[in-house]
Amino acid sequence: MTSSGQGEHLDLQPVYATQRSVLAFYVARSSSLIGDSAAAAALALLIYQRFGSTKALGAFFVAKAAPRLLGPLLGSLSDEYDLRQLLRACDAASAVLYTVIVVLLPGLPVLLTLVVAAEVLAVINLPGTRTAITRLVPEERLTNATANVAAITGLATASGAALGGLIAALVGARYGLALNALSFLASGLLMSTLSPMPPPSTAPKTPRSNRLSRLVAGFPVLLSHRVRVLPLVLIVIAFGAALDRSALVVLSQRVLTHGNDLAYGFAVGAVSIGFFISATFVRRRPVVVGYPTLVVALALQGVSHSVAGASPNAAVLVLVTLIIGFGNGLEVVVGMRLLQKSVARPSLGAVNGALLTATTLLDAAGSAIGALMLTEVSARTVFYMAGGLMLLGVPPTYLGARSRDRAGQLPRPD
Repeated sequence: MTSSGQGEHLDLQPVYATQRSVLAFYVARSSSLIGDSAAAAALALLIYQRFGSTKALGAFFVAKAAPRLLGPLLGSLSDEYDLRQLLRACDAASAVLYTVIVVLLPGLPVLLTLVVAAEVLAVINLPGTRTAITRLVPEERLTNATANVAAITGLATASGAALGGLIAALVGARYGLALNALSFLASGLLMSTLSPMPPPSTAPKTPRSNRLSRLVAGFPVLLSHRVRVLPLVLIVIAFGAALDRSALVVLSQRVLTHGNDLAYGFAVGAVSIGFFISATFVRRRPVVVGYPTLVVALALQGVSHSVAGASPNAAVLVLVTLIIGFGNGLEVVVGMRLLQKSVARPSLGAVNGALLTATTLLDAAGSAIGALMLTEVSARTVFYMAGGLMLLGVPPTYLGARSRDRAGQLPRPD
């Protein structure tokens, strides 16, 4: 039997996807991520070189982060709509937006407006991707599937960032943006080959008049005693990583020996390769899925960000950013899985959106503050401060996880 013409879902057992369909989903997400990462690297370099201002660079990173404030509202769409249709529509609209940027190459105000529009679609896309995997595979395969999504994300982002830096160095940043438009088109076509991914039969149906209430729907769950430690870790990391984001561009362009566009692209790519390695590690060792691993990830990133600031040349910077990526991968994969185990499926999209908004507030603040700091202190100093901030978050995170564990309020490792 199928759902009725009115779109109401019958209380049937979910039908999970075939391995071939899951693979197509992985390839579709990889395609869009490769292009998006290439475009992010190309845009950062383009803005810094074209406008010659760290403030313009900071404005770009804030523009990329600001739409995530709508995370709960946009993330909740994943709980209510067929994800094949939703993700396909996002891919098509993103392809159009990046095509406009490539063709017009507008001034900074218009460019930032288009970036904001593209990031609104990305905010729908990220919770959608994380929620989609729970509809494609059964519970017993979710840890591996979640790690696969994270590994693919890391590998695609790495190759995209390196490709964006290479394209910018060889033929110009504009062509990196063209690659992104093509990647979204390819992703949309692949998503069209998948079967429908409707929401669970128990998914909440929000009346249109109450749609704005979804803006805060996920926050009570995030602040509950069962989940509270998780956002603390992710928020501290989000602010610290954003603080030295502009500093990475300056460090790779001006400060390091042999610094250039390619050095920046490979540094960003190394973060994603480290992400891929750690995601693969979690896939092989699911027992590490627990809050102690989050504490380790936070400490590892704090130390690595501090060491990155002392890098004497591009080769050392790339090596250190590889370690940063490994810590980031542990944080994301373990965090995603713990969230899946702690939150009811029908609300997972809204909670993912709320977490996205919480981290984005700190991400935007970190990007803006980091860019302004570069007018007063060196890029190296900004890295030291970002790393120190992350290390300051280790003790309260550890104590919080320990107290919840003693109370039996944390999900058990896989």
